[in-house]
Amino acid sequence: MGIKKHLVIFNVVTAVILAYGFSIERYALRINTYPLNFENLPEAFNGYRILVITDLHFGLLMSRPWVCEILKRANGAGADCIV
Repeated sequence: MGIKKHLVIFNVVTAVILAYGFSIERYALRINTYPLNFENLPEAFNGYRILVITDLHFGLLMSRPWVCEILKRANGAGADCIV
């Protein structure tokens, strides 16, 4: 296989990955729950829930309505603290 064919394949694969990321993956909201146990945790923090929001990238690629929806879901999650 020649170098031109490899470059074409590389460009097509790159375009497909980018298209998937920009059109589908950026709207995939994942909620993960991780129970943590600490021996010396004060009783006041027993059952304390912390919600962490990451990778919003608000701007051209993440619309204001979608960010508002994420924040609405976060506020309704019943967490004690949102970071």
